[in-house]
Amino acid sequence: MDFEQMLKDRHIGEYLAQESPEEREIQRQLKSMIFWEMVFEGVFCCRDTVERTHGIRFEIRPKENGHNVPHCHASYQGQEVSISLVDGAVLEGNIPKQKQAFAEKWVKNNLPVLQAHWDKFHVLEV
Repeated sequence: MDFEQMLKDRHIGEYLAQESPEEREIQRQLKSMIFWEMVFEGVFCCRDTVERTHGIRFEIRPKENGHNVPHCHASYQGQEVSISLVDGAVLEGNIPKQKQAFAEKWVKNNLPVLQAHWDKFHVLEV
């Protein structure tokens, strides 16, 4: 979607002739926010937090260097582990043992949900 279409869809700039200077300033700021939203759309939208449980955040990210196998990231207190969505095996990283065991079990029990989130960001390549 282009910038002008996003402005139109959000009804920004439609009534500027009738608005006060303060309202026009708000419109200007909104245009700026939409512009930057478009600029960073591919950067920040590509993480999908699927669940937060037991202090662990499970998220799906786009393809990364080194392990492009379908996987999710489980993060706990600044540490992270990547877990395969194919067989539930740890691909890399580590978090405390009890939390990692819980994360591995959670992934295995929630594979269909995680795979659906994975499919939102990845196209099957043959």
